[in-house]
Amino acid sequence: MKTVLRLFVALLFLAAGVGTAAYFIKTKPVPQRKPSQELVTVVETTAVVLSRETIVVHGTGTVVPARTMTVLPEVSGRIVEHHPALVAGGHIAAGETLLKIDDRDFKLAVAQQKAAVARSKLDIDVEKSRQAVAKHEWELLDVSVPTTTQGKDLALRIPQLDAAKVSLASAQAALASAELRVEKATIVAPFNALVTAENVEVGQLVTPQSNLATFVGTDEFWVQAVLPISDLRWLDIPGVNATSGASATVILPIGDGLNHKWRGEILRLLPELDPKGRMARLLISVKNPLELDPDGPILPLFLGAYVHIEIAGKSLSNVVSLPRAAVHDGDKVWVMDKNNRLAIRTITSARQTATTVVIDSGITVEDRVVTSRIAVPIEGMRLREKGVAPPTTTKSSDEVAKPTTNPQPAEGRP
Repeated sequence: MKTVLRLFVALLFLAAGVGTAAYFIKTKPVPQRKPSQELVTVVETTAVVLSRETIVVHGTGTVVPARTMTVLPEVSGRIVEHHPALVAGGHIAAGETLLKIDDRDFKLAVAQQKAAVARSKLDIDVEKSRQAVAKHEWELLDVSVPTTTQGKDLALRIPQLDAAKVSLASAQAALASAELRVEKATIVAPFNALVTAENVEVGQLVTPQSNLATFVGTDEFWVQAVLPISDLRWLDIPGVNATSGASATVILPIGDGLNHKWRGEILRLLPELDPKGRMARLLISVKNPLELDPDGPILPLFLGAYVHIEIAGKSLSNVVSLPRAAVHDGDKVWVMDKNNRLAIRTITSARQTATTVVIDSGITVEDRVVTSRIAVPIEGMRLREKGVAPPTTTKSSDEVAKPTTNPQPAEGRP
């Protein structure tokens, strides 16, 4: 009897537990499903602005003299006068006397030739007088005397007068040569010059083979610039595609972040490529490179200096200039569209440099170009511009999620 009772109690507790569990399962709250929230990436953008861009071509170059001259005497002699500025680094103006050679012998030769000219003129006068006498004697002769034309000219002393005139011309030529030697004894500067080397002193005996000095012109220096061949299409080059050259800026770094600048102009395209980089070579003219302007550079443009070149090229209209970092894979631009979603556009660039890209098609003024980095760019992903607050939303009381329960069945009354 006790065993049956114990079994009944156990079954009773088991039924109560199952009923309780079933009750809680039926009456558990049902959570309201919420919509998933889409991730938003914060980016930096820039507006698309159409503009007129002037292509600036960059290059490097070396400063070389436009005119170089070696001074060689045209006559032999001893140096008696020496310009004080005829030393390395000296400046000499055009027309100034550089050197003077002892010209006393040359002046004596001039005097001798002047005497020879005077003697020749006197011989002509004497011969003319003799010719007048001969002509009178010829007229007194019997006209019946047989003669020839040559005999008559000889009797009238015509060849003798011609010989005297030839002697005068020779004497005059010798006089001009002697005077020219006197002029050559004085060596003058043909143009404004900077002396780079000097090898002569007063008292030195020089000959036409003597190298006396070397100097370069200071009115103009040239810059032999090198730049990529692909950049030539943007430039105005005389003799290639224009009558006048494009303007250029020659930049000389002097340290501590300081630069000196000079204005220049393209002269011509050199026929040979640079042997090291196989790049094109241009010749750029710089006027007055040594002129020390109080408002300009405080240093002259040094020969042999390594300089940077900026050349103003052709202009492009209705193009967009973007930072190089805003262009991906060479021709892709990330755009934030009007729905604040990412659009990947393919662009066509007119020119690309290390810092900028000039775009002529592929984007419009309505686009906002993404300039910041996106780790994994996916077409259509939601974006938010940096500095713009996210949109705020308020939920009504009806939208608040509340737990719901299944209706409890009414208990039956006894």
